[in-house]
Amino acid sequence: MNKLASEARKRLKPLIDKRFAEGQRAYFKEEINTIGVRTHEAIRVAKLVLKENKKATKKEILEAVDALFA
Repeated sequence: MNKLASEARKRLKPLIDKRFAEGQRAYFKEEINTIGVRTHEAIRVAKLVLKENKKATKKEILEAVDALFA
């Protein structure tokens, strides 16, 4: 996993809400893979990680996104 993805996962981990994740899974008819982090919190973490890694290339950022959604 690349550096950006591992940093994002590390920062998202304390924000996980298992009850929220259960609610997300119940809402969708199909099976989804969710960790239970609210969108505004995930966006805040993404902005922070990118701000701290300003020299990250577009390729590195896209690889991090792929790793996070895998």
